[in-house]
Amino acid sequence: MWNKLLNRLETILEPQIDESQFVTHYEPALKYTQTKAPVRYSFDITEQTQLNNKSVKNTYTQELHVQFSYRSNEGHNFKIETSNYNFILDKSLVAQSSLINDLALVTSELELLVTEKGIIKLITNYKEILQKWDKLKETLLKRYIGNQTKVYINAIDITLKDEKLFLDDLKQNRILGMLFNGYQTIHKKDKPRDITISNVIHCLPLTFKEQIKKIEDDDKQKKIQILGSMNTIADETLKEIDDYFKFNNIGSASVFLSNYTKNIILDKETGFPDLVSLDFEILNGRGYIRKQSFNLKQIHHG
Repeated sequence: MWNKLLNRLETILEPQIDESQFVTHYEPALKYTQTKAPVRYSFDITEQTQLNNKSVKNTYTQELHVQFSYRSNEGHNFKIETSNYNFILDKSLVAQSSLINDLALVTSELELLVTEKGIIKLITNYKEILQKWDKLKETLLKRYIGNQTKVYINAIDITLKDEKLFLDDLKQNRILGMLFNGYQTIHKKDKPRDITISNVIHCLPLTFKEQIKKIEDDDKQKKIQILGSMNTIADETLKEIDDYFKFNNIGSASVFLSNYTKNIILDKETGFPDLVSLDFEILNGRGYIRKQSFNLKQIHHG
């Protein structure tokens, strides 16, 4: 159980999106505008893994309150609060629920600098987050006993205290990657871009190539559909996947992507997303299926 959690930490070391891939020409960016109140979102993640006749399903739900505070020379300054966590884990993982809830407190209040393109550039309250973590870490080490727990918590400590690794982790879909992902300058003529998603197959990351399928544009909204293909998997990663299949008595076979669809609806008045969804499915045709679904939906305009 704890080994799986610890393995997930390693995924943040993977390369993230290269911002230079997003735009191939000049077009004015869709601008963020301030709202009277924070824009509220519901954010749901569902992941399901099938290993022969065994199926594991986890669901995570939360609310995001997003406030565009002000614009500076460096970019756009945002304050983001997360609340109403609800983690529904498979019965085989239920012992992790309490720890996951505790760890969610670390990123419950974030202040970020976001570029004109809509990419997170800096965590402006980074020092406050570290202070919060230091206090929480002491509590966790007292509450959760055992060497594996200690190793896991210390690994998180190392990650959080490396600002670049922490920033890269925030850009993942499971945290803020659905909200800030270069949407402000997306154009139908953009080149395909690579995006790495952590924890795809047995906590291993995979890289996908996203290609814009279509864009519908009117006075109020910009609707974008993106399809994806899977990049070539490194030999070392393939070996780890093969070992994972053998351990679970699944026939060794190449994995392939059966679906990767992202839909984005942007509010042109505020520059905020109205809706962002991503669904993908990977299988090997011999007993393994992995599905993930991310859904960010605006529930209050602000």
